[in-house]
Amino acid sequence: MGPVHSRPVSVRGSFADLHSDPGIDRRYHVTAPPDSNEQPGPGVVEYEGPPIGAMVADGVKRYEKCIPRNDDASDTTVPAMTIAFPVHNHTVPPGWITVVHPEGSRYFVNPEKRTFTEINVCNEEMCEDVKYYMKYLLDELESELKRKGSLFDMKQVDLVLELKQAPDGISAICLYYFANHRDRCLFWLDEFDAKKVLSDCKGITNISHKGLAIQAQYWRHWDYFPNLCPVAQTLVDEVKNMLVHAKCDHLTSKQSSAAYDVNELRDYLDIVTRITVCPTANQSMEQCHVAIVIGRIMNTFSHNAFINFHGENCARLSFEQTVYGWAYIRSWWMVVFTAVLFLEPETQVQELHKIFADKITRTSRWNVFSSKLKSQLQESNILASLPFQCCVLAAINVKPVNRLAQRQRCVPRFE
Repeated sequence: MGPVHSRPVSVRGSFADLHSDPGIDRRYHVTAPPDSNEQPGPGVVEYEGPPIGAMVADGVKRYEKCIPRNDDASDTTVPAMTIAFPVHNHTVPPGWITVVHPEGSRYFVNPEKRTFTEINVCNEEMCEDVKYYMKYLLDELESELKRKGSLFDMKQVDLVLELKQAPDGISAICLYYFANHRDRCLFWLDEFDAKKVLSDCKGITNISHKGLAIQAQYWRHWDYFPNLCPVAQTLVDEVKNMLVHAKCDHLTSKQSSAAYDVNELRDYLDIVTRITVCPTANQSMEQCHVAIVIGRIMNTFSHNAFINFHGENCARLSFEQTVYGWAYIRSWWMVVFTAVLFLEPETQVQELHKIFADKITRTSRWNVFSSKLKSQLQESNILASLPFQCCVLAAINVKPVNRLAQRQRCVPRFE
């Protein structure tokens, strides 16, 4: 049991209302605030350790952190003799480096502790808080491994830290996850409710099935924090082989449930075959583009395996197969409209349910369906306009004939 750390207006504040967030771990019990004679009240929580919570890679919320820039004034002066430009405008504390993701976002890395964060460690107070949480979580992990007698190389584990403001608006909670490169998954010190990660599927019962969704989040970690991800030629070959198989599956089966479509797979194969793997000794912290490419492709494959129940006795082997045994039943409205409109509505609805099996579809299949439906509507419009067009053409053709007859009647005949 760790000590209770109380620090007002800090991420190490010792109490906050956490009942509204199921992602917070269970290292606490309900009681009164420290050094207080008050009775425990609703929503008052004292932690047996610091306020921490579990998250997944999607919990980083990188794309929601843009701070609008004031466009009223700009500094357009470049100092004299500026022969080199810095990559950032702050002093990074010892042990940390700053990295700019190829997409443009900045984050900080502690290579020795293999810790990543988007928290601004250039701020002295923030840096102290990050160092505190980093040490606490890594020490807790080592203690758990020793207690269970697990042999685990800490050099294959990444730690990611994120801050979330507590409901009280004063203190904050440190969110985290560990990335296990050996087994390709994320893990946490305490039980984690992965409801949001598993929400794309219903009827989940096996831990192996859950592992596919967690593995997809592991590959998301490669996309977000690629610098220390172990890129090897064997992994590149694995990705290439998966793409080749998926392309072959699409070419040999019109109902393939494999990820992507044939055109996308061709493009991804072209990208992967161009990858050059540098020796481990020559891999730079800034040379992270290959890891991002691999992470994004493998994330899609892992998520596809999850939503199609790979390894389960109900695995979806074709894209129109339902896992839950659901079957389309016509409503009486559809029966009426089908009879009136020559079976056209029912045909379209059946096609729609095929590409939306269990409420899951792909962009490529939806685009094919939309194009086909649009073409049919255009043909229907042409057929519907034929009677009108015939009437117009008839009117155009009749008028000249009548005028010619009138002229013939008016012209005198000489015998």
